[in-house]
Amino acid sequence: MIATNLDQYLTLYGEHLGKAGNTLDPLHVPSTDTPHDPSFMRPMFDPQAHAATAAAKQLQNDSACLLVAECGTGKTIMAQGVAQLHAQLSGNSAYRAIVMCPPQLVGKWIRELEETIPGVVTHEIRTVRDLLRLDRHSKPAVPEWFVMSEQTAKGDVGWKAAYNRGVVNLHKAWLCPKCGRPIVDNKGITVSAKAMQERQHWCVDVDSPSADPDFDGNKKGCGEPLWQWDRKTRKWAPATFIHKKLKGYFDYAIFDEVHEEKSPTSARANALGTLAAACRKSIGLTGTLIGGYAWHLRTLLLRLSPTSLVQEGFDWANVTAFNVEYGRIETRITTKDESILNGERNRRTRGKQTKTQSVRPGIMPTIFGRHLIDKCVFLSLDELADNLPVFEERVVPVKMDSRLAEAYANKVEVPLRAAVAEMVQRGDRRLLAAMLQTLIGYPDMPHGWGTVGYRDRESGFFIPVCDPPDLDLSITRNKERELIDLVLSEYRQGRQVWVYTTMTGERDVADRLDQLLKAEGLRSKILRSSVSTRSREEWINRNAPDVDVMISHPQLVQTGLDLFDKHGRHNFPTLIFYSTGYNLFTLRQAARRAWRIGQQEACRVYYLYYENTMQARAMSLMGQKLTASEAIEGKFSAEGLAAMGGDEGSMEMALAKSLINKITCDAQRDWRKVTQGVVGNPKLGRCSAGTVNRLNRRQFSLFDC
Repeated sequence: MIATNLDQYLTLYGEHLGKAGNTLDPLHVPSTDTPHDPSFMRPMFDPQAHAATAAAKQLQNDSACLLVAECGTGKTIMAQGVAQLHAQLSGNSAYRAIVMCPPQLVGKWIRELEETIPGVVTHEIRTVRDLLRLDRHSKPAVPEWFVMSEQTAKGDVGWKAAYNRGVVNLHKAWLCPKCGRPIVDNKGITVSAKAMQERQHWCVDVDSPSADPDFDGNKKGCGEPLWQWDRKTRKWAPATFIHKKLKGYFDYAIFDEVHEEKSPTSARANALGTLAAACRKSIGLTGTLIGGYAWHLRTLLLRLSPTSLVQEGFDWANVTAFNVEYGRIETRITTKDESILNGERNRRTRGKQTKTQSVRPGIMPTIFGRHLIDKCVFLSLDELADNLPVFEERVVPVKMDSRLAEAYANKVEVPLRAAVAEMVQRGDRRLLAAMLQTLIGYPDMPHGWGTVGYRDRESGFFIPVCDPPDLDLSITRNKERELIDLVLSEYRQGRQVWVYTTMTGERDVADRLDQLLKAEGLRSKILRSSVSTRSREEWINRNAPDVDVMISHPQLVQTGLDLFDKHGRHNFPTLIFYSTGYNLFTLRQAARRAWRIGQQEACRVYYLYYENTMQARAMSLMGQKLTASEAIEGKFSAEGLAAMGGDEGSMEMALAKSLINKITCDAQRDWRKVTQGVVGNPKLGRCSAGTVNRLNRRQFSLFDC
């Protein structure tokens, strides 16, 4: 019998896996080993101390370790513990460490270092000038910690975009300087000049397995770099300066939110690799180790701890081989019957075959045993504390009013569904992004959309598909009323509310919600992206005490920010997703901003969506992914494993398929699986993370959904 899913695999080979597990010789066993004491000024929880001790022991055998800990578990203090304990095990009371973290966490790192390590000296690196005064031959007298943002580490761009400006069928276009084709991404969507200035692009490589076929079966692009080095940039990037002039000066490099540096080409990711090569030991911190693709781990491991990969024969150039071994490659063979095209019926005539390969979400479990088990320490929030407050989640379906329902179904969904169905059959995804944006966003802002369509590849002309009607903005729609009622209910209980909306740009739902809430007498304020990442924590502390409701995009607070003040000046224990989009990574992180150690209030999270819309389908698909990921939470990150749920290529394609085939989705049913076994109000699921994890590990497999 061949196992076709995880349940069958465990049934067939569970006994052998158990025997294999007994052969392991762990470096640290919490039930029998005593954690080392780092002598901090503020105590660590026992699970934190065990995790730090295990990672410190592991660093004695390898150049890097990965601390994979859920949001709220205290990765900052654990990383400090790892460095402190490893220094003690090495016989050093003084050492130097450098932290590379997101900009909004620089101040937090420095503050917590000074509150934790006795006698520590902290420095912030703002420019390469802050490194010029350092003597690489000097020895530290006390623990010295240097903190810099990932933006600082990578320094100036050092390159500039390279493309030709041209005109295609009377329309302005950006062209590849080598082959002259219009510049598009893997989905056929035009890449803007701004995007090319922000990140290095290539004219999609003909040898890349991620390249999609064109209509004629040929892959787009010639592989030409659409950037070039800029000789005018003569400033050193701090990471490069450290590697060239201060190699060995730092004992430890700590990379916070290390999963954000998985790109094989970005300046930030290259800065991580450069910095890791200049330091004796590296410590990576993340709650999302696996991003769904095998190559994410490949680039990260090659930069931090490449030994096991090199021993297996992989190097920086073995992208395809690595994906074949540990990832998921989809091969498409297209046959064009030339005899039929010529009007002939000779069955012996063979048609022309075109073979294309694409990398799809997925990762083989064998990578864990071969390349991760000796480098990773895992910790979940429910393992850290038993006295966490109640965490409640509720999915709130809302019916559209008749006018909105008629406009959405007949004027928007029907023409878009027909156009996308026809285009997807030909492998054309150009309309996909516009379709998702329109169908998810139109019910929340049924005004100002204009004509939705796509640009023809050959003629360059714009092809209209639908004209979403402009509805009366003076009418408060049902979902808006539901939000207002929820906020008023929480307000009467003395609870502050944080509202998330993904529409904060051209069609600004945040502005409209702000006006509606203020009309009800509530004090509300909007956190905008114009508030720099470095200033957001201070901005929240300054503005939050004086509001009843705060509104923002979930991405603005998804990492490193707590939505409650430990001194009691403000607390947002209620979070409401007015719109979620379809990014599970952002949703999971933003939903846990209030449920953390130190929180005293019960935490409530509401997810609002319109029934019988793309919003409902997105909620249902994310619910399925969330259930599958939580089934094995604690072994890998929840977000990363979400991409292993067996969808057909991407969330966009899964949504398109569900729309085209009119799959009946019940978002409430899918999300109810996540909170099975809960007690209390049947309308408001009530459980702890520990309860959910135990239920999921026992009842759900990765492939149940």
